[in-house]
Amino acid sequence: MVSSLAHPLNIFILGLGGGFLLPLVNQLGKRWVFAAFVSALAAMAAISLVCAFQLYHGSEPIRITTGVSIPPYTINLRMGLA
Repeated sequence: MVSSLAHPLNIFILGLGGGFLLPLVNQLGKRWVFAAFVSALAAMAAISLVCAFQLYHGSEPIRITTGVSIPPYTINLRMGLA
């Protein structure tokens, strides 16, 4: 489970969730589609900025492995200054 809203894994969750929800929102009209797209994009940018700000101020690199096994059989995400 993701521990906070500013976790980098939420970028993928927002992207995939938004992609599945856009056809449903399309039934409401084009303005709603535009609003949903911009909201998801702004949230992804905000998460990236918060993580970059935390890393810049000395937090440890964020390392995420999805799945049970080790890379290269799982998705490995590492976010750090290097």
